Amino acid sequence: MKRVFFVIPPSRGDYGRPGYPHVGISYLASTLTKAGIEVRVADMRLGDDIKKVIENAKKFKPDLVGVTTYTLEYLGSYSVINSLKNSLNVPVAAGGPHVAVMGEDLMRNTQADFAIIGEGEKVSEDICSDKELAEIESVIYRNGEELVFNKRAQPIQDLNNLPFPAYDVFDLSKYDNRQIPIVSSRGCPYHCVYCSIMLTMSRIWRPRSPENVVDEIKHWYNLGYSNFQFTDDNFTLDMNRAHKICDLIIEEKLDIKWDLRNGVRVDRVDEELMHKMADAGCFFVAFGIESGNQKILDAMKKGITLEQVSTAVAAAKNAKLRTSGFFIVGTPEETFETVMDSIKFSKGLELNETRFYNALPYPGTEFFRWVKENGIFIKEPSEYLNGMSHQREAPVFETVEFTYDERVKALHIAQMYSLKRNYRNRFKAFGYLAYHIYKQDNLRKFGRYTLSSLRKVKNAVSSE
Repeated sequence: MKRVFFVIPPSRGDYGRPGYPHVGISYLASTLTKAGIEVRVADMRLGDDIKKVIENAKKFKPDLVGVTTYTLEYLGSYSVINSLKNSLNVPVAAGGPHVAVMGEDLMRNTQADFAIIGEGEKVSEDICSDKELAEIESVIYRNGEELVFNKRAQPIQDLNNLPFPAYDVFDLSKYDNRQIPIVSSRGCPYHCVYCSIMLTMSRIWRPRSPENVVDEIKHWYNLGYSNFQFTDDNFTLDMNRAHKICDLIIEEKLDIKWDLRNGVRVDRVDEELMHKMADAGCFFVAFGIESGNQKILDAMKKGITLEQVSTAVAAAKNAKLRTSGFFIVGTPEETFETVMDSIKFSKGLELNETRFYNALPYPGTEFFRWVKENGIFIKEPSEYLNGMSHQREAPVFETVEFTYDERVKALHIAQMYSLKRNYRNRFKAFGYLAYHIYKQDNLRKFGRYTLSSLRKVKNAVSSE
């Protein structure tokens, strides 16, 4: 194969265009380019419809089309796959996190020729070298009416051997943030019941070396970029490594800003590290707190204590970092009272933002199995995974201890508290007015559209 055309399906998210290019596709693009394969990308999140994508694909004349898929809004991805297959006389492959979660469903409900489970760099290279599918690990393919599931490959151990993600295959000027995402590690060794990362990236934590990470930052810094976001789940798991990354940024005199918005564990930071991160340009840290009740934290197998939460948030404040705290409403053993505990606990934390999310049971997770055994689904997974935002919408299941009506009430109280607090912190004297404007759905959508447009104008001006 000589040419591969990647497609990223559209998203119905509330926040306008994506802030930066797709990381996974960027890694695949760099891997294939290094192997001599020509790559093009169509990011439908930027607004192109399927007709335009097919038109561009026909001009490019690919030997293979790859579509990335997510479990949220997966039916939209299915539609994209089928449209491409019906319009192009080439193999269509599916990849992305959804294949690891619901690969069989995808293959039975789309016309995809095959699908890739988990990390795709080595697998994609094997496919493009024209190996037989039967010989390639981590592939699901068709043998007549039968689906064949090949043995899954071991996770990539040495991430330093991967070329840096090729964000330049995207038109960077079209993304809302002039920000480069950095993935410094993959995998997670923890067992939080609601998380599906073990299905996609495994429980084996695999870090890149500090030197390799900072070399990637330097590559983009030398091209004029100074704003970065670490997007991996466990940047600080090895605190010594995190220190070393910061030391190298400081030693190289890189005048950059960066944030950790994906959420770090409160038990893998301390005040010394927070100060070092701030010295190296970090300005924002999000914490995965999840609950303000220890019983609920234990039930979700989070492996942290409320005391550790308080200590971590205080350490970040002392380092003058802006902070956010993530909470989930509705995980195992939750009740109305424990949600109120979370609100009360969050009030005692000096966070700049709080976020309360409606718990969604993802297929394949322990949480999903717990709901099947202990609760009642109000909406089927195919409905709630394809038709709602997990931040604002109604609960998708209930239990005897925490009924649907109680969940609706608790979620509303938590999110309104969160909105009021966030807007008061952000807008000071105008926060109360901003909060009441944001509560109005139409005004909220208009505000998000306006903010997105202003970001694009700002980025366009700054790039000139």
